Amino acid sequence: GKKPTFTPALLQMVRGFLPPEPDLDTVLLTGMPDPKALEAYRQNLEKIIDLAENHKIKVILTNLPTILSTQGNTSEELAKAELFPKVENVLVFAGVIDQVCAKRMNENVLCVRNIFNLEENNKDPYFVDHCHPTSQGNYMIAQKLLDTIQSIEK
Repeated sequence: GKKPTFTPALLQMVRGFLPPEPDLDTVLLTGMPDPKALEAYRQNLEKIIDLAENHKIKVILTNLPTILSTQGNTSEELAKAELFPKVENVLVFAGVIDQVCAKRMNENVLCVRNIFNLEENNKDPYFVDHCHPTSQGNYMIAQKLLDTIQSIEK
């Protein structure tokens, strides 16, 4: 069969969202995300907001849902998060979202920071692994987003 082809414009857009090659020495030495990846993440959030605003689309940015907690985790939760067990790494990405929210929040850009807070614990029933929600977790996320949408439509 014939392989699908993508338009150059689509390829260009996708390339714009790809993170740079990681500096593995820095990542391995510090155990923290590569600063270049964090900057690419911040730029991607900004590009998404720009694109949406240019098309009169409202944006809701949320914090990253995670099973990890700054209050500590149960052994079951840590087992689920074994591939990404460091709450410090989530905090770094959460900081990027907070920066973008502080800079860009307006009538078109809303920020929902209570989607499974990093300070919350006992989140085991809501997650399959470190960041993917169960159906129960998805229900909680949907409820919080619905509350936000209803609050702006009043």
